[in-house]
Amino acid sequence: MSKPHIAHLTAILAAAAISLPLLASTSSAFAANPRTTTHVGTQPSGLKGHALPQASSVGSVSFAPSDRQGAGSATWTVGFTTSASGALAIGGTITINAPASTTFPSAASAYKLNGTTVTAIPTTAAGTVTIATPVAVGDSSAISVVITGVTNPAAGTYANTAFSVSTSADTAASKPASGLSFGSVVSSVSFSPSSPVSAVSANWTVGFTTSASGALAIGGTITINAPASTTFPSAASAYKVNGTTATATPTTAAGTVTIATPMAVGDSSAISVVITGLTNPAAGTYANTSFSVSTSADTAASNPASGQSFSVGSVNTTTGLGLSSASVAYGSETSETFTVTVTGQSGDGHPEGTVAVYNSTTELCGATLIPVGGHSASVTCSLTTHELAGGSYSDVFATYSPGTPSSSNANYTYGTSSSTPVQTFSVGSANTTTDLGMSLTSMTYGSEASEIFTVTVTGQSGDGHPEGTVAVYNSSTKLCSTTLALVNGHSASATCSLTADQLAGGYYSDVFATYSPGTPSSSNASYTYGSSSSTPAQAFSVGTVNTTSTTKTSLELSAGNVTYGDEQVEQLSVSVSPQDSGTTPTGTVTISGANCQITLSSGNGSCTLPAAYFNAGNRQMVATYNGSSSFRRSASAKETITIATATTTTRLKLSTTRVTYRDEQVEQLSVSVSPEYPGIRPTGTVTISGANCQIGLSSGTGSCRLLPTQFGTGNRQMVATYNGNQNFRRSASAKQTITVVR
Repeated sequence: MSKPHIAHLTAILAAAAISLPLLASTSSAFAANPRTTTHVGTQPSGLKGHALPQASSVGSVSFAPSDRQGAGSATWTVGFTTSASGALAIGGTITINAPASTTFPSAASAYKLNGTTVTAIPTTAAGTVTIATPVAVGDSSAISVVITGVTNPAAGTYANTAFSVSTSADTAASKPASGLSFGSVVSSVSFSPSSPVSAVSANWTVGFTTSASGALAIGGTITINAPASTTFPSAASAYKVNGTTATATPTTAAGTVTIATPMAVGDSSAISVVITGLTNPAAGTYANTSFSVSTSADTAASNPASGQSFSVGSVNTTTGLGLSSASVAYGSETSETFTVTVTGQSGDGHPEGTVAVYNSTTELCGATLIPVGGHSASVTCSLTTHELAGGSYSDVFATYSPGTPSSSNANYTYGTSSSTPVQTFSVGSANTTTDLGMSLTSMTYGSEASEIFTVTVTGQSGDGHPEGTVAVYNSSTKLCSTTLALVNGHSASATCSLTADQLAGGYYSDVFATYSPGTPSSSNASYTYGSSSSTPAQAFSVGTVNTTSTTKTSLELSAGNVTYGDEQVEQLSVSVSPQDSGTTPTGTVTISGANCQITLSSGNGSCTLPAAYFNAGNRQMVATYNGSSSFRRSASAKETITIATATTTTRLKLSTTRVTYRDEQVEQLSVSVSPEYPGIRPTGTVTISGANCQIGLSSGTGSCRLLPTQFGTGNRQMVATYNGNQNFRRSASAKQTITVVR
């Protein structure tokens, strides 16, 4: 019972001539056995006219066992949030209820509330425990109760109503959002039908993972439950477990099947059961609770994360595709005629709607179906001239899109379909010849731009000149590329060059040119040119730079002074200059004392310091170019950076501003020290003046408690002083006052 309530009752009882010793006795009894107190809403005798507060309840209740083996030992974490008027003083009570077969430990040391161990012996019974809070908790505050050594309830699935939490302030019991299953249970359950159409034959894949103690020997059983209108096949050959066909005849009933595993499965192992020829349930939307899996080892049924929907299906159709030719010449594509026939079901009318012919995702042509009698309809469509570039088209199929209505018989609905297998045809293209000319067969490193490649692409007389791009390669490495420009009859040519420093010194012996047709590929729109490459391969060499070439390395700091924790504002820039102009050093530069290695780009590079990498003080740095096969190693002059200590802000917080003499230990003094820049917490100690307390910081925070009889009665002022360290400056909190009363 909170102190404001006691004060209120004291005044009432005094008016009724009831002695305070009796009140103290009543309060003691409440604390000793909170489960026997008067229910909320019932007024004790003599207190008429004083309405008690209406019951409130905690929120966000959760139960999380570390292990859900039935009757096994586990650590439970019970979480909740006090109500807006649900603050608990030290000694306030929390009652936790679970299934009756749950056994809560009787030792106070088995309970921690928000990290603090309980000291008062809890009150336990079958499936319930009441503990006294070892710390004060505010209104609307999150509470975590960690209980070590709980004996889980018997195996089974328990609704959320089997679990609840209440307190001496929030007396109405609150439940978690969902219940729990105990006993060995499988996990990661999933149901994947091959078709969502109701009452049709389908293949189902049921997946799950055995529990940590759920191993199955050969002959162990798996039970799968689905909606009652589901029909599982009765043949063992219809079931495969992890790819192995079952051999024992399964046991089936309405919506359920039990199969014997044809192979052994270990603990915590993934299992996939593929079922062929199952009849889907009736149309409807089914919750996840309509599906479950259990085994002879994991006896508690587990549900998938979501349910399934099965819809009324449409009547199947079959689409057929015929091609008039397997190849056509470019420019005469209209000779390719596609014939599409869509067949429905006898007596259900002929299909109505449209068909389209595709190559992969590209539509080639389309038309509206024409009935051909009975339950079929057909139509033809063709390509247009120059519709396709020369080449092979190997993913050709037709699709049927039902109209409205989709059948000449209004009593039936036809479904879409596509032709299989895909078919192939080709469109021819005109041949081209590509030639490559080189201005040089050798050059010096740094002067590669003097190598000029001339590429000429020749088409067919009367077919126009080729259009598109050419590229020069050495093996798979592109050296240069350009667009064809110079025209001469049915030929076109272009030139491209290397760039300085593009290639390392050496011999390049697989040099050739390729032609990639444009859109269009010929100046004559009636023709399509094909790609080609030059032969045979050619060669050239690049001489190496004098290996005695020296370099000069420089290091520049963006700022000479930074603050600890903010070092990332410092950018270290390096440049490496060669002895001879016209060449650019490549490779890496290492900055000593900065944990930084830079890869040069055009002889330059940079990096930034990591935050809080150094302690405060002066740091000297040298940039060293590591050299290469063409350039010598060199080092910069020393540069100095000064890292200043960071300022801090210290705060002191009292858990209460008023304590009773000899009970000062209820006062918790909490301190926090914040740095000038976020990202790293100050370390060291905080001294609280007037409290005989020195705190070692952990992640920038810490706390201590007062000692009993540490002060006399009266007001005491306290200041928390952070003592600083090499990287953080000293700081002090604002004064806080505590009052000690008798």
